[in-house]
Amino acid sequence: MKIKIGAIDYDIRIVEDTLTSDNAGKISFVKSEIVIDEDCSPQDRQHVLWHEVIHGITVQAGHEVSEGLVECIAYGVMQVLRDNPEWPDLND
Repeated sequence: MKIKIGAIDYDIRIVEDTLTSDNAGKISFVKSEIVIDEDCSPQDRQHVLWHEVIHGITVQAGHEVSEGLVECIAYGVMQVLRDNPEWPDLND
């Protein structure tokens, strides 16, 4: 799987027991990859992916943001997408 953040394509890998207990995911700017712990539930994998994507967006934009703000945005985006499965197309 891949995801594009800015100008960079990142590989998404689900991995077994390679992360610390307090870290379910990680973005590597050097390797252009996002790794997610396979022990995460499906919905938590989505949250971890959003969390790492937000890190990717903010770092590429030249801004370091706190983990708390990243968490807030990741959960917020997930909730908006879940509550609005038919995202409005404003080009009509």
